[in-house]
Amino acid sequence: MKILIIPSWYPHPENPLAGKFFVDQAIALQKHSQHHYYLLNFGQNQYQLSMRRAHQSLRHLRNWRRASNQTQMITERLQEIRIPHLSWTAHLLKGNLAAFDVSRLPKVDLVYAQVSFPGAYLASRIAIDQGIPYVVAEHSGPFPLPDFCTGHAVSKLILNSLKGAKAVIAVSTHLQKQIFDSTGIETILIPNMVDCEYFVTQDTHSDKLRLFSMTPFTRAKGVEDLADALQILDSQGLDFHLHWAGEGPLKRRIMQRCLPLAHKIRFTNYLNREQARNAFRNCDIYVMPSRLESFSMVLIEAMSCGKPFVATDCGGPRDIAMDGLGLLAPVQDSGALARAILNLAENLKDYQTEVIRKHCRMKYSEEVVCQSLLDVFERVSLPQAHY
Repeated sequence: MKILIIPSWYPHPENPLAGKFFVDQAIALQKHSQHHYYLLNFGQNQYQLSMRRAHQSLRHLRNWRRASNQTQMITERLQEIRIPHLSWTAHLLKGNLAAFDVSRLPKVDLVYAQVSFPGAYLASRIAIDQGIPYVVAEHSGPFPLPDFCTGHAVSKLILNSLKGAKAVIAVSTHLQKQIFDSTGIETILIPNMVDCEYFVTQDTHSDKLRLFSMTPFTRAKGVEDLADALQILDSQGLDFHLHWAGEGPLKRRIMQRCLPLAHKIRFTNYLNREQARNAFRNCDIYVMPSRLESFSMVLIEAMSCGKPFVATDCGGPRDIAMDGLGLLAPVQDSGALARAILNLAENLKDYQTEVIRKHCRMKYSEEVVCQSLLDVFERVSLPQAHY
């Protein structure tokens, strides 16, 4: 079978982490099957224009004019197709994606779109052009995003794309409910995956409690709540050290707020894959303070390294948190977040590395998740199939 994968975000020089897990999943799929895959890169972020970012948009326009169509083999059965295309807000001429020439793409048996827009929108056009089925995996939360709401209704721009799919996948039960409540569409639950052969355990020890958090410094990611929780922990005499990685508009403010704790917190920029793995290995507890998550990749990466977590009950983590794996705290409640960290720290011996890692392998490993996806691909490719 030949399968075209359409990520809605894609890594590029200005943001090498954008949509990287889409690419990682594509690599895993070809590794665990004999199908041939094409990965469409149309400059989802790299050539996006915005009136609010005029200077950046001019640079994107200049780069687009210099770009050319290219193909490259990422692995033996995974080929990247690069067709640079300008895009902008979905409210204006469908983000210019209606102008994308789908006839330039190879003939395939199935299209697999990551997220309802722009991925599923393009997938629906390609499916009509080639007379083939398509599958959509929704990752975005809240669903629908505010940009795709018209009053209390879901924009037809994404609703029609979802309704035309042979199958719609949601990465968490929280996201499943949001999709059903807003569209009436039944979805298949398949979580995200983690490379359990890469994110592995390593014995390290410290006299202090070692915390790790990696998140964009935005309000939605709960960084202000974590900063307040840390002050509470310090006031209660907890001897801890936090490695806090990430970038974002609130970082300077958070660093200022945390100046009294400068001896207990190390701020760093975004970490690459190897740096992140080392940080997971060298912590005792991973902390995720978000106010909303449709899933949470960092939690399963921590689990793959055998580490327990404290997370907020913000949607996706409800599926991940179980006894012996980690604790959930209410969203936007710094006191509860501090208490959960203190509770886990006092009972750390009850969170066994191998138990955490075994659970992660059984539910989130590449082998398990890829097989679930491949089952869907094969079912929808059958005549008259619709799931």
